[in-house]
Order: sequence, then C-alpha cells, then structure tokens
Amino acid sequence: MKKIFIILFFSSCFEFLFSTNFPNALDDLPIEINFSSQVLVEGDRVGFSHTGPPATPYGLFWAAGGVDMQKSAASGYIAFGTPLYVDKELNLDPDVLLSLYSDLRLSGDVMLVSSGIFEAKNGAIILSGTLDLRDNTLTLRQYLLDAEIIGNGNTIDFSKGGKIVFDPIVLTDLCIDNCYLKGLKEDSISFTDTSRDMFLTNCVLQLDGDFCANFDINIFGDVLVAGTYSFCVNRQLSIQNGGRLIMDIGTTFSMGYYGDIDTWGDGVLHFNGCNIEIGDNYGQSGDINNGFILKTGGIIFENEVHINDDGNHKFFQVSVDSDITFLSGARVILDGTTTFSIGGPV
Repeated sequence: MKKIFIILFFSSCFEFLFSTNFPNALDDLPIEINFSSQVLVEGDRVGFSHTGPPATPYGLFWAAGGVDMQKSAASGYIAFGTPLYVDKELNLDPDVLLSLYSDLRLSGDVMLVSSGIFEAKNGAIILSGTLDLRDNTLTLRQYLLDAEIIGNGNTIDFSKGGKIVFDPIVLTDLCIDNCYLKGLKEDSISFTDTSRDMFLTNCVLQLDGDFCANFDINIFGDVLVAGTYSFCVNRQLSIQNGGRLIMDIGTTFSMGYYGDIDTWGDGVLHFNGCNIEIGDNYGQSGDINNGFILKTGGIIFENEVHINDDGNHKFFQVSVDSDITFLSGARVILDGTTTFSIGGPV
C-alpha cells in the first residue's frame, strides 16, 4: 500500500488569522478576524496600518457575533480602514459615526438594533442576507462617490417601520441594485437633499402603504412595484436603456404636481392590471392642463387597467414618438372624464 504524506506549511503571512479581542485604544490598530461580538467606542480606529499612511487599510475585520457601537463620554466616530463584515446584529449610536473607508458587508441575516449614521468615505453596503431595519433609521452619509447598496437578490425589510435617510455630501446619489425592498410606505426612503437622484436596478418594491418619492428616480433593468397601494412620483421619473417600470396587479400609479416622465433608449412603462390616476395636479407645469403625456419610449398594457382623472377632463396621451402595446386580453377602462389619445404632437 502506498502511503501519502501531506506536509502542512504555515508561513508568517498567516500570523494574523487568529481570533483576537479588540483593544479599545485610540491608536491606529490592525485587527483581522474576530469571532465574537465586539463593543467599540468613539475614537476607535480599526484596521489602519501602523507603518503606512494614516488611511492605509490593513487586515480583515469579521464580527461574527455582531458589532455594538457605543458612546462613552462625547460624540465622535469609529473608523474602519478594512472591510467590515457583520453577522447577526448592527448596534449603532446616533452620536457615533460608523466611518468606513471600505465596504460594509452584511455576511448573513442582520438586524439593525438601533438607529445610527453610516458615513461612507468609500465602498458600498453589500448584502448576503436580509437586512431587517426593525423600527430604526439608518442614515447614509456619502462623500465623493455615489452611495451603493448591492443587494445580491436579498431583502431590506422596512415592514416594521424602519427607514433609510440619504444625506448626500458633495453631489452624490443613492444607487440600489438587485434588492427586494419589503414593506415600503411613506417616508421609508427619504433624502435630505431632494435635488439628488435614486437609481434602481433590477429591484422589487413591495408596498405596505402609499409611497411617494420626493426625489428623482432612474430605472435600469426591470423594477417591479407590487402591493395594493399607490406609487407616487413627485419629481422626474427616468427609465433608462431599455429598462421597465412594471406596476403589478392592484397597484396605483400616480404623479404629483412636479412629476415628469422621461424615457431614454426605449424605456417602457408596463401597466399590469393596475390603476392610473391623473388628477388635477398631474404632469409637469406645461402639461398640467392635459394630464399624462408620454413623449418617448413605450407603454405596455396587460390585464384590466383603469385610468381615472377624478372628473377633471384630462388626457392620457401617448405621442407619435412612443410605442403602445396591448397584450392579449388587455383592457383599458377610462373612468371619470378621461380622454385616451394615441399620437399627436410631442
């Protein structure tokens, strides 16, 4: 019988892969992997190199038991030079900034135990499981680069009253990619600067109440809105590069006084068994007397779609430069005093 010998060789490059306790100190201390819940206080700087420039990231921090940010005496920050991996719980303090120079990676299902501020110098929030906001508020403060939430098909749960507040710094926008946004209602997502944009790519918006966007929304890929509530756009809605906004059965699509629709690269509004409201304050300022006007892109009707103008004698108009498709069995019901128009000037 032949014997096989396996030789294990450990070099010094692995010396930092042991579990260690976090030393609560004000120095720039490298921390690598930690398998227990960590309590951090303001002023702690984690994962910065001793020998390199002050902002040089060093090592890896993985808090499998969760992270607890605490204020000891005064407000301040906790800075991470390394990627921060968190399992189970993220316990923030509203007076202590979680300041990251790299990614916040939620490496499993994570609960936000208390409200707080995530300050991104660089990097993104990356989900590997559900982020349950509970009834807390996560404030995203972003510098230089756009704020990114990369969902990887996972859920952000707003259903218990949780909120995300985007606080842009230096002309940044909020990008949410491949996410299931569960339990959205009024003010679930809000901006401190409503001149900034939200970009949605391949997302599902599950409504638990009427949701109004007081900021511009840009649609890429397929974005589905579901639930028996209203999705209201109070600023510009842009559907980009062949993207689709799909209003599912039972939903209501409406726009506020300053609402405007723009489509680029054959963007499509897909109305599937939903309601469309074109009340008195509908459309951009030049179109208020007319109602809904789609100037470019396309519309798809599926199942029974109701269009209601609340008795205000409004038009639902699709211009000559737009396409309109009725899928098999589709019906458009004009309620109130709505006039449906295909063609006409742009």
